[in-house]
Amino acid sequence: MSKAAKFAANNAVHDGAMGFKHAAGIAREFAQFSAFSRDNGVRQMEHITRDLVIRYGEQLADRVSNHEIGQGHAQNAVSAINSVMRLATQGEWKSVSPTKECGIDQRNAIRETPPTGLDRAPLERGMAALSERGAAVAELAREFGLRSKESSLFDARAALREAQARGVISVTDGTKGGRPREVPLNPQDAEHAARQLAALERA
Repeated sequence: MSKAAKFAANNAVHDGAMGFKHAAGIAREFAQFSAFSRDNGVRQMEHITRDLVIRYGEQLADRVSNHEIGQGHAQNAVSAINSVMRLATQGEWKSVSPTKECGIDQRNAIRETPPTGLDRAPLERGMAALSERGAAVAELAREFGLRSKESSLFDARAALREAQARGVISVTDGTKGGRPREVPLNPQDAEHAARQLAALERA
């Protein structure tokens, strides 16, 4: 099965469907799954079922809970199996969800709070060299922990009204994965919360 997976991945590279590095990664992850499959009496790719993949994913979820591997590694492992099986079945494979079906915790790489370690002096010198709009984008990114795309697409007028009324701002455009989120004014630091409001007013 490992050889078949590697062959399928290499064919995808040849067809331009994926890069060498990605192909090598999914072949490597599938080799681990192949060992699990053999231990469970499955030795041929055509006998792989979604139930078998889910059981493997649940085992990975247990390893995540025991801090043996990271969430990202576990999710990528299940995704690699899905990739190989889609190639092997010419797209007929119904993907297994690593989070919903295997119980692997959802990764969250989105910043929930503004950064605190940046020295303001060089930031302010840099902002002085920017246009008015550029400075507003940079200041919103700094004070609220926004990504540059989020900050660029931001409706500052609506956000200012929301911040004054609710103490949070809604970020909907340019978010990672298209997922809307809310960022609060800093509840632990009144001075920072005031700077956040001032940034919104300037923007």
